[in-house]
Amino acid sequence: MKKRWQWPKLVAHPSVLMYFGMCLAVGWFKESIIAFFIILWHEYSHGLVACLFGYEIKEIRLYPFGAFLMVRDFGLKPIWQDLLLVLAGPLSHLGLYLFGLFLRPWLGTHSYAYYTLVNQSVLILNLLPIWPLDGAKLLLLCLSFKLDYLLCMKLLIPISLLTLGLFAWYTFQIGHILIYAYLLTQIWDYASHFYYYYLNWLIGRLAGCRYRRSVLHHDRCLLRPYHNFYLEKGCLMDEKSFIQAKFLVDK
Repeated sequence: MKKRWQWPKLVAHPSVLMYFGMCLAVGWFKESIIAFFIILWHEYSHGLVACLFGYEIKEIRLYPFGAFLMVRDFGLKPIWQDLLLVLAGPLSHLGLYLFGLFLRPWLGTHSYAYYTLVNQSVLILNLLPIWPLDGAKLLLLCLSFKLDYLLCMKLLIPISLLTLGLFAWYTFQIGHILIYAYLLTQIWDYASHFYYYYLNWLIGRLAGCRYRRSVLHHDRCLLRPYHNFYLEKGCLMDEKSFIQAKFLVDK
């Protein structure tokens, strides 16, 4: 029997130790601890919701510039669970803000200002529609209420590239190059594998649609948050038959 509670394992990239060593050498160790505390709070907030809903968690990967929760079944749960999973990270920054007010007397003026800056920066960055940030996943889920799910997944690629380009243009610093490069590689990886993710989602739908609300289509649109039905040559086709047909005709 599969364990429901699966607390995320933290896996740190070797460069994290080098980063801490450099911060210690230049007198920024306290600031690095503050930044990593905020980043991990954000990711473990995702992790807590993932545990509650029984997601298949792989790990939390920690880098010098951020961290990411890796789950294998995002998109295969009911959409409201995916929404809560995505929103858990951004909403956790309210708790960080209140916790910062509590710590303010012990942090001091400089450290509290840095804490506030990092908290705001991590929140804003994660809300950008750049894959694999929370903003892109939130956009995907919202678009799926009105647009075909495959089209939604395709739209994420140009939107992510455009947003990353604008983000790099307005915030360019030498110290941010690693962030830009990592996000670009993640977009490239998504663009190379998004159809595999789509097929995996279709296979999950074959096991049974979890949605009670139904919608009837006269085209080949497949809306994620509904039980889809199709009118084909005067005959009513259910979602399962439609998906099986797509494996034969779609690339």
